[in-house]
Amino acid sequence: MSAGSLRFGVIQISDEGTYIQFSEMMKSLARPGDETAEYEKELESHFPSPITGEFTAFKIGNKVHVRGHFEADYLSDCDRCGEEAHEKISSPWEVFLMPTDQFSEADADGGKFRHGKPGEDDHDDTDFSEYDGKTVDLREFLREEIVLLAPLQVYCAPDCKGICLNCGKNLNKEKCIPGCPTVPIEVAPVPIGE
Repeated sequence: MSAGSLRFGVIQISDEGTYIQFSEMMKSLARPGDETAEYEKELESHFPSPITGEFTAFKIGNKVHVRGHFEADYLSDCDRCGEEAHEKISSPWEVFLMPTDQFSEADADGGKFRHGKPGEDDHDDTDFSEYDGKTVDLREFLREEIVLLAPLQVYCAPDCKGICLNCGKNLNKEKCIPGCPTVPIEVAPVPIGE
């Protein structure tokens, strides 16, 4: 299997591991009912082109270890000037899956393995989760990785000049209006004592 889906049967994983390339739209990564429709539409608008990548799935007994890499184009408004801005997200990702029926009561909901003493320094391992024992579905894991890596600030260019706070002109495209207080005013030197 070389071109495929983020959802596949464990039986499809060969003994040497199975390599899969994928191309998915953000919309296909959401599970119905997980988020509000408004949030999903906003998320889809930030990722209008396919998320692409590759991974290799390995069977370890009845567990599955997935290692791969993905790329996504993030689209937003520039935080300085408001023009369209693109940012490339590229990252390795990895998840270790165990059948749901192998988790104990000490583990967190959703199959997250819990580390530390309960209530003190415990935390969930986000790279460790569950599957039903037959079908691996990586859509949720990939979606979570992408959302966590989405930039908080995006610029149309590293040297974006932004918007003038007084006259509102986009300083990348035009100068401030005459008399705008942000325009440096040439002042003749004033003689000392006057």
